[in-house]
Amino acid sequence: MSAKIIGALVALLLVLSGIYLLFGSPVSDEEKLMRAERNMRALDSYGVDIMTSTEFVGAKEEVKFQGNVLVDNEEKAGRGDGELTILTEGVTMLFEGSLTYVDDNLYARVDTLPAAPFLPVEIRDIRGKEVLIVENLMSEVDSLLGEISEEREIEDLTVEGIMKDLEEYSMALWEEGAIKVMDVKIDDLDGEIVRKYELAVEGDVVNDATKELMETYEVYEMLENMLGLKEGEFAEEMEKELKDAYEDVELYVWSDGEHILKVKSLSTTKISSEDLEGLAKEDDLPREARTVTEIRYHSFNEDFEIEAPEEYLILEEVLRGFSSPAFGPPEREMIF
Repeated sequence: MSAKIIGALVALLLVLSGIYLLFGSPVSDEEKLMRAERNMRALDSYGVDIMTSTEFVGAKEEVKFQGNVLVDNEEKAGRGDGELTILTEGVTMLFEGSLTYVDDNLYARVDTLPAAPFLPVEIRDIRGKEVLIVENLMSEVDSLLGEISEEREIEDLTVEGIMKDLEEYSMALWEEGAIKVMDVKIDDLDGEIVRKYELAVEGDVVNDATKELMETYEVYEMLENMLGLKEGEFAEEMEKELKDAYEDVELYVWSDGEHILKVKSLSTTKISSEDLEGLAKEDDLPREARTVTEIRYHSFNEDFEIEAPEEYLILEEVLRGFSSPAFGPPEREMIF
């Protein structure tokens, strides 16, 4: 067989592969993404890298966060590290730390803190040390939910039940057309040929689904009671916010057909003087906030070593040792 014929066959195979990747089976693009999302929920473990930044246009201020998380669904464990940077008025504030959830216990570690007069000076003594925040976390949350159920005279609430309802809510958004695929392109993601989907979100559909979920748990009613609002006032305000929340949002998803590999969103939020009333002069207010968020998923079904720290402090004991307006006599010394 001549080199020309072999070359032609290879070219044909590449074209056919591209056509399949772009159009695939007769299943709709929304169904393909919904299937990929279901597969993500079924994973034993996975990793997530998160990067997000918000720039306040006109105010020379920016908030940035980047972190990574390992999730082990099989062992019901997770670990995450994060870095929060706040740039304001020429000053940079950096926060670094981690969270670990294992054996139903939640631990936290603070690695970096900025100089801040409102923080107790003793907090520098726990930097780099693990602190047990909550022991038997799920049991504590279930107990709290049980008290809310009894007080509100509604069906017994549990973490497992709420997670199941949230999963059904997520699937309902796809099934009811809240998320629509506007465009599909073939893209190269770290050397892998994948589909890149451009999505649009229907605010009205999200609104209806969210309202139904909130009414199931009487969330609006509870918040209205807490905030002293009239009946239906909070729900009405939330509906207005959700309806317009997706108008200036660009949303993209990368998938290999089996899993979600990357999600990226770009949004612009207008800021009115009422939003920041009393916080700054009218001329100093930012006019809009631009946010870019990128999430990468990886390490599917890999084995993670997520273990409880051998040495740790107890949160209650740590707080008793703090001297600040919140925990004891005020302290003027600043942290460095």
